[in-house]
Amino acid sequence: MKKGYKVTTEDSILQSLTRTGTAFYVFVFTLLVLTAEFLYAWYTQLTTGLIVTGMRSIYNAPNYMGPNVAVGSPWGIYITNFIFWIGISHAGIAISASVRLMDLKKYKVVARMAEVLTLVALPMAGLSIIFDQGRPDRIVNLLIYGRFQSPMLWDLTAITTYFIGTIVYLYLSLRGDIDELARKLPRRERFYKRLAMNYQGTETEKEKHNQTLWWLALAIVPIMVTVHSVVSFVFGLMIARGQWYSTIFAIYFVVGAIVSGVAAVYSLAWIFRWLYKWDSLITDEVLRGISWALRNVLIIYIYLWIAEELTTRYMGSSSDLRVSDYLWFGPYAPIFWTMAIVGFGIPALILLQPVFGKRHFNPALTFAASIILNVALWVKRFTIIVPSLLNPPLYQTGVYVPTLTEVSIMLGTFWLATLLYIAFIKLFPIIDLDVVKG
Repeated sequence: MKKGYKVTTEDSILQSLTRTGTAFYVFVFTLLVLTAEFLYAWYTQLTTGLIVTGMRSIYNAPNYMGPNVAVGSPWGIYITNFIFWIGISHAGIAISASVRLMDLKKYKVVARMAEVLTLVALPMAGLSIIFDQGRPDRIVNLLIYGRFQSPMLWDLTAITTYFIGTIVYLYLSLRGDIDELARKLPRRERFYKRLAMNYQGTETEKEKHNQTLWWLALAIVPIMVTVHSVVSFVFGLMIARGQWYSTIFAIYFVVGAIVSGVAAVYSLAWIFRWLYKWDSLITDEVLRGISWALRNVLIIYIYLWIAEELTTRYMGSSSDLRVSDYLWFGPYAPIFWTMAIVGFGIPALILLQPVFGKRHFNPALTFAASIILNVALWVKRFTIIVPSLLNPPLYQTGVYVPTLTEVSIMLGTFWLATLLYIAFIKLFPIIDLDVVKG
């Protein structure tokens, strides 16, 4: 494609389906190799047990950490990963739903990117729980013996409802495009015809789809808030751990999820614009609007974080202060302060630049900020979980160091999510075809 070429036609949106270069195959092959390494690591954990991880509540540390080293975190990077993927998934579909409810036509170009993000993120969250279980068959116990007095079962119920709603919402929004693909791509006509399930594309049918999607969007937004609130209750309702028992955890987690999701959608929008030269579709104005939303929710999140830290440092309980000291001055201080300054401070400064004038908005720099933010938010979930588990009310239990097996399995969810996303964009348009129809 020639430099400066402007993509404005319907066919240009389909180039992700019809054009495949050498770089694509190299990228997919690399992902497949990484996925194979992840599967081997998971196989090792399944056959050997959770002893190959750094998670335990005993003082008999494995040899790699040296003798007489206390290890005491029963939850580690798997649960961190679970919360991260849940956060990414929630804001994804919520952005799409908000575009429909508020008729934000300008942002319809990124709506499907957000919908697919939710679809691939939720299974990764579920996988993270299975990894943490050690034995996948034990997840059935939650269904057989689960009690609704437990936030764990609230979590399962809310996430399952959210996942089903996401699939229905995405399919209905995609059905018209699938029918059109059957005509535009003759080689795949049979596949698309079956998938469209006799869609006729009449005005009456389109109107019914739009009405159904509007009501689904209306339902999805409160479900999103409910799901991440329930995730926070797994921690916020537990009084036995320092810094967990808190009345602001629900809103804290929801706002954090929105920051994750909006940052991820910005990252995807910038990547697709760069890959396919979609400057005329995903304009600077669209990216600036997403960055505006990201800046505002980030400010709210930082405010909640400061309020939490101030309350703890000023007059916290002894267990809360011990966890806080562990982060501020203890073994995790380098992680904590790097996250605070580099992970949140620098992206905040970048996102604040457009406040002083439109010319200060830099799409590429904001893309870097969105990536840094999501890395920082992953680390933030880690600092919420592990230090509290290492500091029960009466004593400290040592340190937690994830093993190479844990890291490989955790990273595997990112390789899988990327492969699933790529599979989608090779089968379906990532931008609604109605965008170029006016």
